[in-house]
Amino acid sequence: MIYIKYINPDFTEEYYTRSLAKLEETLPAAEFEIERVKMESQKELFMSPVMSFILMSMTVFVIGFIISLLSAMILQRKKITT
Repeated sequence: MIYIKYINPDFTEEYYTRSLAKLEETLPAAEFEIERVKMESQKELFMSPVMSFILMSMTVFVIGFIISLLSAMILQRKKITT
């Protein structure tokens, strides 16, 4: 959030422009138009600070949860009875 807001405020627009250019090179005109409309709606969604905060929070939560599960499985010790 800090990067997009203060360090590089044009990041979202640059990313959007590059993504559209790449899609335009690889897709036929009809499919490109469909993807462009989808990207427009996503762009508006991600420009919202609240939505960006929720998305970033959920991403960190999911990654942390997965790492916690893996750590618990690796560090779990089973007692071997002989």
